[in-house]
Amino acid sequence: MVEIEEVKEVDKLKPCYDLLKSTYRRAAVPLADFSLFRTAFEVLLPKNMIRITLARVKGRPAAVSFDLLYKKTIYAWYGGVDRQYKGYLPNELLTWDILKWGCQNGFELYDFGGAR
Repeated sequence: MVEIEEVKEVDKLKPCYDLLKSTYRRAAVPLADFSLFRTAFEVLLPKNMIRITLARVKGRPAAVSFDLLYKKTIYAWYGGVDRQYKGYLPNELLTWDILKWGCQNGFELYDFGGAR
């Protein structure tokens, strides 16, 4: 079973970043330093301009999405997934949760940021 949670506590940020780190390492793409994500959390979360969503499988982090919120648009910013849980479809369920949340909260557009 996949559990989805919105990350609102700073101590839960590091496991989210670790998922990003392993995903970007596997893709051989550079990733910004943890300080960017911590600062975004500290500055943007109180303004409701970021949403960090974590999917867990058996209590372990399986997928994460960092989304920027501006006006009526949700912008996919960074995402990561642990491939060992791919059979549970955590990334797909996470995306569905983000879309559902967006509809329930007045957002009209989800911008994948060029992701394919």
